Amino acid sequence: MQPTLPAHLPSSTGFFMTLELDKRQPELIDALLSLAGIALTCNLEALALPMLDAVRKFRPDSPRLDSFDGWFCLRRGDMTGAVRHLSKAVENLPDEAGSTRALLATVLCAQGDAAWQTHAEIVIAKNEDPGSVYLMKAMRGDVDVSPTAVADTEQTPAALTLAATPENVAPVAPEQAIPAADNARSGRFLKG
Repeated sequence: MQPTLPAHLPSSTGFFMTLELDKRQPELIDALLSLAGIALTCNLEALALPMLDAVRKFRPDSPRLDSFDGWFCLRRGDMTGAVRHLSKAVENLPDEAGSTRALLATVLCAQGDAAWQTHAEIVIAKNEDPGSVYLMKAMRGDVDVSPTAVADTEQTPAALTLAATPENVAPVAPEQAIPAADNARSGRFLKG
């Protein structure tokens, strides 16, 4: 028996192969992009990639896909590719590109390209994403990012207030030490 499609879908198309779905329910594509972003934040690339592939079928020229591609290039160490994709995303999402623009500024700064300062100024001026604004100000040297200053500042984004300070670092015997790269993931360096 052949499966039947819901009445609101044209009978000649499949559920995931039609652009009509995107026109009728664009929030589904936005939801896929949001879920992919959450999956990437949690280091679940295997979960994010099929979602991004589905979005590519519906919106192959999405600037948000360029943001993800830039992030993937950055993770692979391809700084040139990261700048290319992030620049394209920022160009095509000028009003929504706060965190993408901040990431682009960070990559440009790491490459020694003075253009990062222009992007930092825009992120700070728009003041839409507190974490991005704080990062740009920190990169410019406008805020003290020492562990003590971060712990004492109530306006600091929550993620940065977990910085290790003498008050929250638990003593660890050398045989119990976790390599530095694993500390952030394990949380063992913070007192409970």
